[in-house]
Amino acid sequence: MSNRATGRIRLPHVYEDTEHVLGEITDEQGQGDRVRNWFRRPGYVPESLFYVFAGRPDRIHLTPPQLLMEQARPGGSSQA
Repeated sequence: MSNRATGRIRLPHVYEDTEHVLGEITDEQGQGDRVRNWFRRPGYVPESLFYVFAGRPDRIHLTPPQLLMEQARPGGSSQA
């Protein structure tokens, strides 16, 4: 995000521009439609996305939580 957003985040449009850059990044990961759907949800508040993602690209994880849990198990196995 830091590299991709350089010079593209305008203060008067910080939320819209951040969403746009994140949309581009997630398109490359095959998750663009999914992320844009989050932006359209009734409970979505742009400020919440900004505070979670902006400035901390290391906190952007688009992996499904279940997969993260499977990877965290010893051996990375998904066996129950």
